[in-house]
Parts: sequence; structure tokens; C-alpha cells
Amino acid sequence: MPFMRSLFAILLFFVVVNNSLAQHPKSQGEKNEISNAKDDYDGRINEQQYWIYSLIINGAIGLVGFCYTTAAIIQTLSLRRQVALMQNGQRAWVTAVEIRLKQVHPQPEAEIFLLNSGPTPALDVEIAGNVWASVPITREEMAVIEQFTENDRAGKMVVAPGVRLPATAKAEKEISAQQWTSIAKDEGEVLYARGTIRYRDIFGKSRQSTYCAYLVGKNVAFEADVRFTACPAGNTAT
Repeated sequence: MPFMRSLFAILLFFVVVNNSLAQHPKSQGEKNEISNAKDDYDGRINEQQYWIYSLIINGAIGLVGFCYTTAAIIQTLSLRRQVALMQNGQRAWVTAVEIRLKQVHPQPEAEIFLLNSGPTPALDVEIAGNVWASVPITREEMAVIEQFTENDRAGKMVVAPGVRLPATAKAEKEISAQQWTSIAKDEGEVLYARGTIRYRDIFGKSRQSTYCAYLVGKNVAFEADVRFTACPAGNTAT
């Protein structure tokens, strides 16, 4: 009996050991699977964290770049505005301040008085003008820009600050006695003077002014030196 008990104990020992050896690889495999799953999970978490951190960092860099670019644009526009304001305060401003009838027959002429109201000279000043009689014209026709000819360009001049200079605009064709009578009696005809003034300021920018004036209801058929009245449109300065 003691022998059988010993044999049984030995057999039981081998069974337990065998079971342990059989189960050990399975447990190790499970552990490996769990470990691999944990590693995969940790890897996914790390990858997600990487992309989140990358997105945050890139977003911050982009935001800083956007703010820097916006600030640079604002500063540039501000500087340009300051330069434009400075130039407008220092540039020449040439306009037609008075227009008078200089000659009546045979072709009427208008004397255009130019004034530079700016603090610096106006360079290469040229004027293209026309005088004619017609029925009343529209506001759009008053604002028409007169075309320059070679003769107009040949008369370029410099207008100093505060200086008032005369220029002449002549009618392209004669005005009949009937038209003069109509103008003087305000019976339908109007005498118009319209023109364009071009020049450069000291900053090299091209500038332009326009004028439009008319005469009607005055004894212009027999008198010169009659002052024109400004049209409701066509008098600009840029």
C-alpha cells in the first residue's frame, strides 16, 4: 500500500508537471498576444498624439505667420497712405479759376486763367480747349475730355505755386451773327468753353483737371472780356 501510494504520488506529480508544461506555452502566447495588443494600442495612441501635437504646432506656426503677414500688409498700406497724404499735401494743384471772352469776331477766343494752388511747381503743363456755340448740352457732354493736338503739346509750361497764368482756347469755326444774337438774347444758343489741363507734379505723377463754362443772355456779340459761368458738371481736379 505504501508503494502504491508512492507510485500514485509520482504519477500525480508527472501529471501536474505535464499539465503545467502543456499550459505554459499557451499562457505565454496569450501574454504575447496581450502584450502585442497593448503595444499596438500604445502605438496607435502615440501616433494619434503625434498628429494632434503636429496639428497644434503647425496651426500655431501658421497662425503666427498669418498674423505676421497681416501686420506687414497693414503696415505697408499705412505707409502708403501716409506717403499719399504727404504727397497730396505737397503736390501741385492746377485748375482753371476764371474764363473770360477774349475775342468775339471772327472766331471767338476764351482766355483761361490757370492757378496752381499747391505748394510746389506744376511741370509740363499743357491745355487743350475748345469754344463753340450750340443748343444747351447735357451734363455728360460737359464732362467730355478734350483731345490734345500737337499744337497743344508744344505749349507746355511750368506753373509756380500761387501763380496765375493765362492760356487761350479758340473756336474751331466762326459763329454766325444769328448765333450771337441767339446767345445774347438767350433764345436757344449757348457759348461754351471746355477743356482739359494736364501736368506732372514734383513726384512724377501725371495729373489732370477739366473745366467747362458757358455764356448766355449777355451782350457778348458786341463786348469782350465777359466772364463765363461754370457749368454744373465738367469741372474736376485729380
